[in-house]
Amino acid sequence: MSLSKKLQDAKLLLHQEQLQQLLRFAQYLRNWNQKVNLVSRKDVAFLEEHHILHSLLLLRIIRFPAGIRVIDVGTGGGFPGIPLAIAMPDVHFTLLDSKRKKIQVLHAIVQRLQLRNVRLIWQRSEEHREKYHFIVARAVAPLQKFLKQTRHLILSEKIAIQNFKPGIFYYKGEKDEDLKKLHHPYHLFYLREFYSHPYFSEKVIVYLPFYSQDK
Repeated sequence: MSLSKKLQDAKLLLHQEQLQQLLRFAQYLRNWNQKVNLVSRKDVAFLEEHHILHSLLLLRIIRFPAGIRVIDVGTGGGFPGIPLAIAMPDVHFTLLDSKRKKIQVLHAIVQRLQLRNVRLIWQRSEEHREKYHFIVARAVAPLQKFLKQTRHLILSEKIAIQNFKPGIFYYKGEKDEDLKKLHHPYHLFYLREFYSHPYFSEKVIVYLPFYSQDK
């Protein structure tokens, strides 16, 4: 099944130009992945579904308005940041990773895609000091540990965007034990409700809201 049909089935409506950018991104990533391990080699055959579509399912939860600042922590091969940046060209995305070689490759890919709303930073999240409305990440670390490493990046403004306070959207597995160790309010969004496929049957996005008093 084509990526276009998968997006339609997931009720993700993108412009044709955006679809072409996503397909070019997949092509560039596959080419680079032969030299630098950006995604699991065994997973490359499922790149469109397991990575691009997976990243974009956040759009079924929230579409960030123009001007919002979002950071993708531990972006790796550019997920979920690059697909989201393609889908929301008026949102400012920062992609952060501690591995220099991955950031260098993503620089080359972002330039070829001409994504003007994306910047890339080689740095550990604990050392980064800028502020953002939202953090997005895919299974970077146990959630409680990730929270400690990144909560200083979230803006303390008392605002709500589509009823969401500034906070974290974290992609992970539903049955991971670290949810039981989480000492912070959260809400689970089950991805099987947005796209029916065995791969997504136990995938969730965890939303953790923050206000200044939470810190």
